[in-house]
Amino acid sequence: QKIYDTRYWKEECFGLTAVDVLEKSSHLKCIGSSYGGNAKPTKFLCLILKMLQIQPDDEIVDEMILQENFKYVRAIGAFYKRLTGRPADIYEVLEPLYRDYRKLRMRRTTDWAIEHMDEFIHMLLTEERVCGIALPRLPQRSVLIEAGYLEEGPRVTGLVDAMDGEGPRAYLKKKVEQGNEGARLLEQKYIEMANKNKKKKQKHVDEKKKRKRTFEKSNEHDSGNDDSYRGYYTRPLESQKHDTGNNADRNDGRGNPDAASGKNDRAENHNMKQQRGSNDQSKKYGSLFSDKKTKIETSQRSSQSESKPDKPPEEGSDEYWDEQRAKLGLKPLRK
Repeated sequence: QKIYDTRYWKEECFGLTAVDVLEKSSHLKCIGSSYGGNAKPTKFLCLILKMLQIQPDDEIVDEMILQENFKYVRAIGAFYKRLTGRPADIYEVLEPLYRDYRKLRMRRTTDWAIEHMDEFIHMLLTEERVCGIALPRLPQRSVLIEAGYLEEGPRVTGLVDAMDGEGPRAYLKKKVEQGNEGARLLEQKYIEMANKNKKKKQKHVDEKKKRKRTFEKSNEHDSGNDDSYRGYYTRPLESQKHDTGNNADRNDGRGNPDAASGKNDRAENHNMKQQRGSNDQSKKYGSLFSDKKTKIETSQRSSQSESKPDKPPEEGSDEYWDEQRAKLGLKPLRK
């Protein structure tokens, strides 16, 4: 609203076209946002707002940026491109302007400042607010390269023209031959970094070879063990039986050639010990540990004894009289 209320907007910016904006911007004397106690907007902001209204074609905006005669026209075109362009187009169009070192007058709230064109372009590419206006978010260059929107490699700079088609290393050597001290120091630093990187690569290769050798040795050892097991299981069945028999002799006979007899003797000794233990338990605990068979046998014997009664003693014999005395509760006769 402050821009609409300014005298410059009402008198100079009414009914302008893209060509008229080019003509008006060529007469600018400074860039900036607002100034004074009332925060009066500059003519630069008025023309930016007019371009946002008329929305000129991309060809016109690119022509405003590429021309080199009017620096403030280039500044307006770059600012408008930063506001409305795509990220890839912004980098491709604005990065070549880093080679422009012309001065720009910037009007601040209370004073003036001198900025260069390359500094102004850097502000547009890196900062969030320029000339008091919040800029759209711009992804980093590396992100656009990874996504495939920009080509890999360094950005376009004025150094490319100075190389005359040669590489950066050739240009540096050329400067060293001309006696440039800074180029000589940079060349030495480059050589040191190259040697350091070469040593790191060689160390990495040696470590990789060492790990490979240890891995192969471990595989050979494991394969040898597997072959020994496979050799045992792939032998004929008779040889395996022979080996199992030898192992049984070693374990059971313990070096005795008559292993079977030794095994039988140990079985007999074990049975005898079990019998002794059962007898001892029966003596100690009575019929608690008696088997069912023994109980059945004793019951059968008692039943047989009851089924077969003894013959009665003859009358007049000592046994007869003892039985009679026993019925009366008397003691047997003394013999």
